[in-house]
Amino acid sequence: MASDPWPTPFGPLPEEAPPGDGAVATALRHVSVRAFLPDPLPEATLALLCEAMRRSPSSSALQTRTFVVVTDPAVRRSLRPHAGGQGFIETCPAFVVGCADLRRVDDAVGARAYPDRSGELRLLITSTEDVSVALQSASLAAQSLGWGTVMVGGVLNGAREIAGLLGLPPRVIPLLGLCVGRSAEPPQEVRPRLPRPVMFHRDRFSLEPD
Repeated sequence: MASDPWPTPFGPLPEEAPPGDGAVATALRHVSVRAFLPDPLPEATLALLCEAMRRSPSSSALQTRTFVVVTDPAVRRSLRPHAGGQGFIETCPAFVVGCADLRRVDDAVGARAYPDRSGELRLLITSTEDVSVALQSASLAAQSLGWGTVMVGGVLNGAREIAGLLGLPPRVIPLLGLCVGRSAEPPQEVRPRLPRPVMFHRDRFSLEPD
C-alpha cells in the first residue's frame, strides 16, 4: 500500500482500494466501461438497480425524477445520435435515461390547491441533483454485482429529440444516462484524479496548503 504523497488534515489514505467487495472498495476501484459484451442484463438485476435508484436520497422527499430503462436494441440505436453518438449506447444491454419530472409536482400541488412553484429554477436544480444521485447509486450497485457502467452526459445535448423518441410528456426532461452491461474491456487501472488538497478544504476554503 503506497504512502500518501499528498498529506492533508484529513489524514493519509491508501492510494489503492482496500481488499474485498464492500461499498468503499467498489467506489475506490471505479472505472468507466465503454465497450460491452452482448450478455443481456437479467431482469432480477434490473430490478435491483431500479430499487437502488428508488431508494436513493431525494431533496425534500419530492422525488422529482423518472427513469426510462431502455433494453430494446432498436430504441437504443435511435437514441444514440442524440446522446453524443457514442457506440456503447447502442451496444450496452441496458441504457437508463434519468429525467427531471416536474409534471409530478404540478399534479400534486394542483390536486391539493397548493401554490405552484414548479417553475422555479431551484426545483430544476434539485431534480438534477436527485437524478444524478440515483444514477450513481445504480452505478455502484451494478459494479458491486460485477457489471460495468458509464455515465452519459450527452443525453442533455439531445434532450428534445430523446424526449420525443421515448414519448416523454411535457415537463419531463432527459438529463443524464447510464449504460450498464458486462465489460468487454481488459481490466483497467483507475484514472488519475486531482490531488486531495486541490479538491478538499477543511472548514473553509483556502488556497494555502496546510
